[in-house]
Amino acid sequence: MKKILLFLLISVGSVWGFAIQAKKLEVKDLMVRKKGEIVNIAFRIPSRSVYLPSKNDKLIITPVLYNGEDEQRLEPIVFETWRTRILEQRNGIPLMKNAYKAPNKEDIYYSIEIPYKPWMNLSSIRLEQLLYGCCTEYLLTESLDQTFELVAAVTVEEPPLPEEKIEEPPLYYYEHGSANVEFQQGRFVLLENYRNNLAELEKIKNSIEKVRSEKGAVITGIWLRGTCSPEASWEYNTILAAERVKAVKKHIHARHGVDLFLIEESSIPEDWDRFKQLVEASEFVGKEQVLRIIDSDKTPDMKDMQLSKMPVYGYLMQHIYPRLRRVDYRIQYIIGK
Repeated sequence: MKKILLFLLISVGSVWGFAIQAKKLEVKDLMVRKKGEIVNIAFRIPSRSVYLPSKNDKLIITPVLYNGEDEQRLEPIVFETWRTRILEQRNGIPLMKNAYKAPNKEDIYYSIEIPYKPWMNLSSIRLEQLLYGCCTEYLLTESLDQTFELVAAVTVEEPPLPEEKIEEPPLYYYEHGSANVEFQQGRFVLLENYRNNLAELEKIKNSIEKVRSEKGAVITGIWLRGTCSPEASWEYNTILAAERVKAVKKHIHARHGVDLFLIEESSIPEDWDRFKQLVEASEFVGKEQVLRIIDSDKTPDMKDMQLSKMPVYGYLMQHIYPRLRRVDYRIQYIIGK
């Protein structure tokens, strides 16, 4: 049987500061699979192993695939406290992808697909940990935990002998989508018949039913992220975005029978990155001036004040802002045997 082998090495655990021992970072259910020219890397980090020394800290974990001098840094995982997240939002720092609150009751599932390169054969993987404090940052030292030897997808498969049968870790699949669920001005009660909500909520329903229709599929987690449009203050939108995404979470639980503990919600008060993308894709008088305001280093509230005084503000309120009030979702599931 012809096989392609990938050897992976996870380096975890570290020491922070002068005398503080960081909690050991655990990695579970590591899986590497090569399918055609794509390599999928997935693992789970138990929530109990994530430790931030104080409420002002942020931990960035970056998986690095390497072989000799060749290496590829993968998308990082970010753990931050609620206080750190609020401070960054007030300073206009966008929420990073794969960002999670700490402490977190739910385990973190990481999965990424990257293009295959020949040097990745017999490669290793390490986890680099960077801890940001109030005024400083620390690169946490790495220590060897254990070595994984995994087999990627075979090109020619032969029936294995009974004694050679190996139980493989579960392979996680994902269903992504976005729904523009609208709420009444200043409210977070979800009304299914309000504006186009029936059609938007149908998107979430269809995604859940699509997963459930697959034979042996079991939903293991749903991630929700809600955003608001920029009108109103940043502080008010922080509360509004969080409450609105909670309303969608309760709707999924009530309508589709998904356990609440499987649904994790997060929010971005104002999604200025998507705001810029929508403006760039539109054509209207004053477009360049709007883009200059978006790109300025002013606070979000100052930007909103400037925009509200422009003649084009009515156009933004009617055509752009409703598309910023949305809920992104990701459904994770496994296929049972």
